Amino acid sequence: MSDYNEAIGLDPRLASAYYNRGNEYYRRGDLDPAIRDFTTTHGINRNFADALINRGIAYYYKGNLDLAISDWKAVSNIDPQYVTASQYAIARKYYETGILKRGY
Repeated sequence: MSDYNEAIGLDPRLASAYYNRGNEYYRRGDLDPAIRDFTTTHGINRNFADALINRGIAYYYKGNLDLAISDWKAVSNIDPQYVTASQYAIARKYYETGILKRGY
């Protein structure tokens, strides 16, 4: 963690340092600081799709499905390669929460 803090101190526009620190916060279960760092990452580099994916995951685990889905949908505007993954994540979360019912 101290390496990321040092990197941010040297270059406050270094998106990857915020992203990596956000991942570390997430791994520790500190969702609010993780969300802040993923938000900062996205603010610095609007094309950093992984920051939105991870922020969406953190929002989901905080119980905010609407913000999670919003982030996952936004990913497809950044990088079309993530469309399938984000659509799957949205459908899975809808299903897990009972919003989407299994229909065969």
